[in-house]
Amino acid sequence: ITVIAGKIAKTFFKETEIKQKQETFTEEKDRSVKKDEPISDEFKWFPVGVGFVSPIQLPSENFTIFGGAFGVIQSKYNRIFGVNFSYVICETEKIYGIQASYIINKTKELYGIQSAPIANISEGKTAGVQIGFVNVSHEVIGVQLGFINIAHKMVGVQIGGINVISKGFLPFMIGINISF
Repeated sequence: ITVIAGKIAKTFFKETEIKQKQETFTEEKDRSVKKDEPISDEFKWFPVGVGFVSPIQLPSENFTIFGGAFGVIQSKYNRIFGVNFSYVICETEKIYGIQASYIINKTKELYGIQSAPIANISEGKTAGVQIGFVNVSHEVIGVQLGFINIAHKMVGVQIGGINVISKGFLPFMIGINISF
């Protein structure tokens, strides 16, 4: 009976897997880019971004950077996989890697490290570390190190003077705050 049940389950899972692969292939085929259509911003990428202040930068801010983006006053790009550095402000939709500046960093999603002496802001999800005087994120999975640390939701540790996790077990703590 066990052998028969195993064969039936194996056959069922194979059929389900084949159907899922067929559906995925059909969806990908429907989404493919046609020859006459312009390439969407989602597929524009470049290995290095350099600029003075957005929009005076190469390539433009709607590109994804795989490597490094460097700005004198400001660096602003769609997504960065690698390093994002600017002397004053770094602005990126999503950063996968390291974002650093001498004043402020701002992103919608952070997966990695964000470091600035004044402020680090992640409007959405942060998975990694924020290091600065003020660290703000909507949702954190990781660590915030700074004098003022603010998170709406958190799985991790805040170390600093004032620590706020609005949806945490202890919404306010001085020194260290932990939420899991």
